[in-house]
Amino acid sequence: MIMYTNNKGIVLISVLFIVLILSAIGASMSKTYLISIKRESYVGFQSNAIQYIDNVETLAKEELKKQFRPVRSYTSKSMPIFANLIRLESDSGYIVADIADASTCYNINSVVDFTNQEYMPNDRSIKGLKKLLELLKYDESEINELIDQMIDWIDKDSQPRNYGLEDYYYTGPMSEIKQYPSERLFYDLSELRSLPASRFLNWLDVQKHLCAFPVSEDTRVNFNMLETKHDVLLAALIPGLSVSDAGAMIEQIPLDGFTTAQQLYSTFPNISFNESHLPIGLSSNLIGLSSSIANQEYEIRSNSVIELKNNQAIVISRFYN
Repeated sequence: MIMYTNNKGIVLISVLFIVLILSAIGASMSKTYLISIKRESYVGFQSNAIQYIDNVETLAKEELKKQFRPVRSYTSKSMPIFANLIRLESDSGYIVADIADASTCYNINSVVDFTNQEYMPNDRSIKGLKKLLELLKYDESEINELIDQMIDWIDKDSQPRNYGLEDYYYTGPMSEIKQYPSERLFYDLSELRSLPASRFLNWLDVQKHLCAFPVSEDTRVNFNMLETKHDVLLAALIPGLSVSDAGAMIEQIPLDGFTTAQQLYSTFPNISFNESHLPIGLSSNLIGLSSSIANQEYEIRSNSVIELKNNQAIVISRFYN
């Protein structure tokens, strides 16, 4: 009698199953290998890109020292250093850098003065920030809450202001942040999100008019560099000035800028510039440098703020993205 068996079929299925498993393992290993290669490629690009961006920053600082030495009494939009982009090509990709005046926004750190080794409220600047936020249609209670929390976040004492918050709140069960107040100046505008009072802010408004540079003194606004989009800012700086009147003033700025304070004052004889909530000048002491390097796969951006002081160009903040 002849016996039939399915051993050959079982062997074939087993072989196919093993092949399938090996293929899956191979595919997984290939994917992991490709990810590893891509990660290594990005790390290499990142390292080179940061070095190139740092070199661009060094070149920009040297050029700024040349352009602003001796100290300029005025700057304007027509200056080549502000009007032209820097474009370079490197082994890692294309580099683009833009140098811009950073003195055309309301520095939130100006709400304090550094006096006797302590951060104290700057009432004059606070009035200007309040006016700016009022012009943006925020309620008085919201404004007071935000400003008090900003000052408590910066100052070194543990006593909360009327609408402020100190350690007990941020480390307590009601807070999701779980950190102590920084007891330092804001380094980036996004740090405002750490404050509960920031919940009512429209960040499109905030980014148009506010900025955060880690200096509280001499945070002047350069009148020569203002554009029509800065009408709310200028109106907030000068007591009694409306947004429409501020816009009309900005339209009268010459392309080459006002060269002397006397020229500015005679053009606007009814404006009390010496009563402004922040100093208004015709030159810049804070310069923004935006750099990027990109190739077909990757891109890295950097934003630096350079302070011009005592014939030096000093980077006071830098962020990579």
